[in-house]
Order: sequence, then structure tokens, then C-alpha cells
Amino acid sequence: LSEKHLQMRLNFAKEHVYKLTAFWKHGLWTDKPKMSYLATTALVTLVQWRKANTAFQERRWYPQSSMEAAAFMIWGCFAACGTCKLAVVKGRMNSVQYQKVLTNNVALSVCQLGLDPMWVFQQDNDPKHRSKSTRSWV
Repeated sequence: LSEKHLQMRLNFAKEHVYKLTAFWKHGLWTDKPKMSYLATTALVTLVQWRKANTAFQERRWYPQSSMEAAAFMIWGCFAACGTCKLAVVKGRMNSVQYQKVLTNNVALSVCQLGLDPMWVFQQDNDPKHRSKSTRSWV
């Protein structure tokens, strides 16, 4: 997060720190962190690293496995009364995928959490959230 974003979040927290519990019962908060992992394949190659002019010295073998990096995003939401199920999106999420996640999860989560009929949808200022199609969906 940039300094500007950190300051905005701090200001929000300071403005809302003394709100009553009833205020927080109306909000559905969302986030979608990007995750990555390394996937190894079953093939392991033995690699020999040698310095120049050391051809006759004892050999040392180092295992080297093939690794692939994979990235995905996890969307989730929570409210004062609990959390919802997570949705996993492979690769980079765009506004169409974001709307699909919302379609499949928001109404279900609101029902499961038993939110007030006047609930408020809270999301950050990500470009996917500000796109025309997402704003018209919400």
C-alpha cells in the first residue's frame, strides 16, 4: 500500500472508531488479495556447478527441480456477524470476473450472515470496482 492509501485507511479508522455496534451490523466488507505459489514437478535434475580450472576436483551434485509460479486471487467478505465462503479466481481478475464473483457470492453471503435489509456493500477503490459495468451492476 502507498503512503496515501495507508493514511486514508487510518483516517477511516479514526472517524469510525467510536461507532456503535449497530452501525457495523449493516456493512458487508470485501477484499481480494493476490496469492502466488510455486508448484514443483516430479522431475528432479542433478546439476553440477563447477568453477573454472576445477575439472579434477571432487564432484558435488546439487538437485534442481522444475518449478512453475502460479498466481490466483481469493475474494472474500465478512460482516460484524461472521465470514462468508471464499471464491478463487485464477490469474488476473478483471471487472467481468469480479462481477461474476459478486453475482455468485454476495446475495448468498448476505442471506447466510443474516444482514439487515438495509446493508451497505463496502469495497476498496480498485479500478475493477470503479468500472462503468461494475458500477451499473452494483
